Amino acid sequence: MAFGKQILPWGQLISLRENNFMFNLYDKSYTFGRGPTADKRFTSKHFDQNLLPCISNLHFRLKQDLNEITLQNLSTNGTYINGELVFKNEIRTLNNYDEISLSVPNRKAFVYHYVHENSISYPVKIYDKYFISKSIGHGASGEVRLAFLKV
Repeated sequence: MAFGKQILPWGQLISLRENNFMFNLYDKSYTFGRGPTADKRFTSKHFDQNLLPCISNLHFRLKQDLNEITLQNLSTNGTYINGELVFKNEIRTLNNYDEISLSVPNRKAFVYHYVHENSISYPVKIYDKYFISKSIGHGASGEVRLAFLKV
């Protein structure tokens, strides 16, 4: 941390599971899975006992290269972006607010957030309590955005 400055992560993986958690991403590359060699290790703290056995020891990799963020599927169990299968060893560009599912396409695990891409300003009290995500609707005088309670 620089003197008097807080270093922001380049991205975040925000859990869409019941036990709300978030991974802040600072390094250029991370592996995710339930094995001991994963940089970010999934345990029963993160996923229930029904899903955990379906997660590979090394399930996927996130990598930052300049402004491009990529996801590489390392699993034969399946990794999905917005419900679409990413084949084993395939690399896909990850966009802000993309949803990542593990093993089953409709079992959403995470929403990816690119920290530096948030053009809408809300009161600090809102940011302190909620993570503001994608737009889910709008009308003549307003917009509805998906929000997640921070724990």
